Amino acid sequence: MINDIFYAQKMEWSKDKETLSNFYPSRGQVLMCTNDKTKIVKVRVRPVKPGEKSIYWGWHEFKCTEKYLEHEESYSMIWPDFRALAMCFTYGIKAEEEAGKGERINLVVEVLE
Repeated sequence: MINDIFYAQKMEWSKDKETLSNFYPSRGQVLMCTNDKTKIVKVRVRPVKPGEKSIYWGWHEFKCTEKYLEHEESYSMIWPDFRALAMCFTYGIKAEEEAGKGERINLVVEVLE
C-alpha cells in the first residue's frame, strides 16, 4: 500500500493564499525547513478524481526490484506548482516516465491536523 500521509509546511507561495510545501514523511524532516512548529500540518494526499482540479503535483515512483535499488511504490517531490516538480529532474520528467521509473501525478492534499 502506498504511503499517503505526510507532514507539510504552511507558507505563502503566492500572494493570493497560503499553501503547503516541504512535504515529508515525518514532522522532523519538515522542521529542517522551518523553525516555526505552528506552521507544520499533517496531511493526506491522493490522486485527483476526474473533473477535480488541484495545484499540487508530485512524483509517483513505481516499485523497483532491481538489486541495490529496491524500494516500494511511493509519492514524493510534492509541490504546489508543476514547474517546481519538473525542475527536480535533470533530464526532464518525460525521460524518467519513458524509462518506466514513475509518473507525474496531480494530487489533492487534505489537511488532517
